[in-house]
Amino acid sequence: MRRAAPLMTAALLAAAGATARADEPVRHVSPSGGHVLVLRAGEGGTTVFELARGPHEGGDAAVLAKGTLEGRYEVAVVLDGEAAAILFDETTRGGEAAVRLDAAETGGKVRWRVAVKTLFAGTDFPMRLGRPHWRRATWVDEEGGHVVVVAVGGLVRRIDLATGDAGSGTAELVLEGLALPRARAEALEAVDECAGTLAAAAVPAVAALAGGKDVDGRLRRRAAEVLAKLPSEDVVAAVFKRMKDADAAAAGALLHAAVATGASDLMALMRHREPELLKALDKRTGPLEWLADYFRTHPTSEAVRPLQAALAKNPRHPTLAPKLMGALRTCTGIDLGEDVQAWLRYRHPG
Repeated sequence: MRRAAPLMTAALLAAAGATARADEPVRHVSPSGGHVLVLRAGEGGTTVFELARGPHEGGDAAVLAKGTLEGRYEVAVVLDGEAAAILFDETTRGGEAAVRLDAAETGGKVRWRVAVKTLFAGTDFPMRLGRPHWRRATWVDEEGGHVVVVAVGGLVRRIDLATGDAGSGTAELVLEGLALPRARAEALEAVDECAGTLAAAAVPAVAALAGGKDVDGRLRRRAAEVLAKLPSEDVVAAVFKRMKDADAAAAGALLHAAVATGASDLMALMRHREPELLKALDKRTGPLEWLADYFRTHPTSEAVRPLQAALAKNPRHPTLAPKLMGALRTCTGIDLGEDVQAWLRYRHPG
């Protein structure tokens, strides 16, 4: 029994830590930083909120409204143009999908609520999910005056920002979200969820994010992942268009997307963009490994020279060099083993 005591103590500490993390406040800031919403879990399944004029350091002077809401809300979008916020319940347990909290006109009370059953009226969603979490992506278009909600399975809904009136949305709302800097991350998740419906229509905008030099690195990588899932022959063409001006990170993201499609015409990327591509990827071996894997399964004699050029720059790399030689083996139809210099001296006919 003495040996069990430390285990019980550890379990209690872990539980206490989990409770503390669950009670930690979640801070949401408007795009300009002018308004701040702080949420934390309250007792009995409630949410305690403070809506403040930012930046908020915790003092009462900046607080515009505070109180308690029925239900648990962690996801929120804080508005810039008004002292207000839209809060989302990601589950069906509370019955509400979204609420608008407005400090300017109602002193911190809810202006409108939209129930899950109202948002998806006329459908068997979300009952058919068989699980409580229904939300995939949500964002607010302040200028357009609406809230966009995308559910698991690709259902798109629009909520009027002023009145809370809810109705069906269109795929165009998702594409518009990609153009909103603040909504891009959520809109990408919506594109992923609606990939079968959007297909080619989403390719230019997603490729622009994957290849954008001014786009956050994590967002760029996510855009490349989503781009690779779009069932469209336009993906590789979009990669060609963006590759020339892409920096190394963007080039890698774009190449990842192109390789992931398994497009048989990826060789066109090497024909038209080889100098820029190899220069961009000079210090990034990961994308070159993707390229080696691609040409190992899609052999073509046109890939021999680019593969040799990559091998010349990375002759001793422990993982890349073997992959490049494996790709050369399938593209040439000969086997020079693991002799790097022999592969570099080799001249393919034609």
